[in-house]
Amino acid sequence: GMVERAAHGEGLLMGGLAFSGFTALLAVQCYGGLLVKRKLLSVGSLTSFAMYSATVGLGFSGLSQLYGDMVKAAASAQRVFELIDRAPLVDQRAGGTLQGVGGHLTFDSV
Repeated sequence: GMVERAAHGEGLLMGGLAFSGFTALLAVQCYGGLLVKRKLLSVGSLTSFAMYSATVGLGFSGLSQLYGDMVKAAASAQRVFELIDRAPLVDQRAGGTLQGVGGHLTFDSV
């Protein structure tokens, strides 16, 4: 159903984001290493850039997770509304009202 599609989509999105993030990090490290070797960039600057990039990437990952949670919540709400709108299986007009019911009720060792 809708929940399975949402979970599948979230898995594809998160997997794609992780793959692209690690690929970008690899490219930055390779090119940055080349710049460090040529003395055009310091190791500290390369490390700082990698850390800032990872922080931004985690932020986008959090946003995509939020989107996935919103899709799951919408699917769940749809199911709840389907249950609320469902016609009852028991006929509410059937049966009757009891007349003249009486008696005594005793609670013993409760």
